[in-house]
Amino acid sequence: MNDNKCAIGCTNVIILLLFSSLAIVASVATILMKDVIDFDEDEKNKKDYWLVFTVFLNSICVAILTKFFTSIVEHIVKRENHGEDADYENSMITKSFIMSSIISFGGLMLLAFWERSFYLLNLLMIFLILFKQILLNLIEAGLP
Repeated sequence: MNDNKCAIGCTNVIILLLFSSLAIVASVATILMKDVIDFDEDEKNKKDYWLVFTVFLNSICVAILTKFFTSIVEHIVKRENHGEDADYENSMITKSFIMSSIISFGGLMLLAFWERSFYLLNLLMIFLILFKQILLNLIEAGLP
């Protein structure tokens, strides 16, 4: 009985790590997009708009991945077959918090320690707050 529980727990951790790495790859891809186009010195406005667009795209990816991973976490917790509702709820809260933190703060950590750009960090924080509140509420309001 304990062997089966350990196997389910190990596969759940592997699944969570794989999906969280997908979120980190999405963050890295959108952050690295800012260097795709080379702007001249006189095109500073275009470069600023491009930076805002890449941060905007990253925040949309975070909002969509957060919504997508909620259903994956729910499926993983159901697979664990908890005996009591309290255990089920605790497992759901723990896994949701870990996945949401990795998805939301992965891009912020990359900007803070890799790019060292306070401007982009502030911009991403603003967009994350706006999109996680507004976009996710609109999606939930639109669902039946």
